[in-house]
Amino acid sequence: MPLAGGTITRSHIPSEMEEGLNKVIFRRYALRNKQYEMLYNVETSKKRQETQAMMAGAGTFQPKAEGNPPFIDSMEEAYTKQFIHDTWALAMVVTHEARQDDLYGPLQRMADELGDSAGYTQSVDALDFLNDPTGLTLYTAEGTNFPLLSAAHFLKTGNTWSNRFAVPTTLDIVSLESGLNSYRTNMVDQRGRKVSVNPKYLVVGVDNQMVATRLLGSQFRPGGDANDVNAARELYPDLEPLVLDHLTQNGAWFLWAAPANHEFVYWDREGFNTKMETPGDGSRNLLHAGFYRSSHGGATPTGAFGSPGS
Repeated sequence: MPLAGGTITRSHIPSEMEEGLNKVIFRRYALRNKQYEMLYNVETSKKRQETQAMMAGAGTFQPKAEGNPPFIDSMEEAYTKQFIHDTWALAMVVTHEARQDDLYGPLQRMADELGDSAGYTQSVDALDFLNDPTGLTLYTAEGTNFPLLSAAHFLKTGNTWSNRFAVPTTLDIVSLESGLNSYRTNMVDQRGRKVSVNPKYLVVGVDNQMVATRLLGSQFRPGGDANDVNAARELYPDLEPLVLDHLTQNGAWFLWAAPANHEFVYWDREGFNTKMETPGDGSRNLLHAGFYRSSHGGATPTGAFGSPGS
């Protein structure tokens, strides 16, 4: 039957109160945690929220007739992005009797278990924009919500730009080459000027890990019977596969810049910490609680291109 919340009593650990157990198997394996640190710039914060302003810089130069003044341009704020930190918590309560009669010690590891669970929760939560890349709002510009992937991202010029395929596209050598071309062509700033940003990671879920490894590890063009060069590997030698265990959007894949070249941020407002206390009701129960505060997202999707999967 499924686990239910509630105070841990001796009835939860009946075998651990008797001598002679061969082994108590408890959290022998490491969890797949903290993969988001490869995707985001991880920064600390000391405020309730953080705000970033997206600026639109100068446009392109204009012809100037002899004796006439130059065209007068302007720079201005395009929009702002707010990161409001959430508080996350989980607690366990164990009775005095259960702690006292536990002969093997699993109840003494509550802090470690809460810490592992916090890291796991962060890892899952941080991928929400990738697991819902066309629905969940990444940023808002002039009253319109934009997701991570869109065919009509906001530009202050009044134009738009795209960082996705028109329809979900299966990852293969043809779609990878097309994606790399689109990445180089479509990445622009708020004035529509092409920016010099190359992808660092081919981000995939477990379902595409073998495909991604073949595409980027093959010297010759994968899937062919000729000795054609693998142009994706040749032109982008630093591109590497990044397999995310918590990417659950089937078939989704992304081309993602290195953290130094994008504005995706994971704000660590309050790192994981724990608190132990006993209630004042005389029960001698022990409450062990864990906490952290964080937020994440991006002020702009520049640096990310992809297919949302099925």
